[in-house]
Amino acid sequence: MRQIAKILWIAPGIIAVGFIAAACTPTVQIVAPDKPIEINLNINMKIEQNVRVRVERELDRANQANPGIF
Repeated sequence: MRQIAKILWIAPGIIAVGFIAAACTPTVQIVAPDKPIEINLNINMKIEQNVRVRVERELDRANQANPGIF
């Protein structure tokens, strides 16, 4: 009888600890964004334009140094 009373007294505590431990577990949710992802590629355009300007300047210098090259 004493063991049954002890088990009936301890069991609710063990169950309560189990519920508390389950409530403390982290939850990770993956949700798709509402708006589409936008990638700005203007940086590449500026680099390409900068390279083109440098090449044009070098070609102008080469043409002035050697007028008959082209």
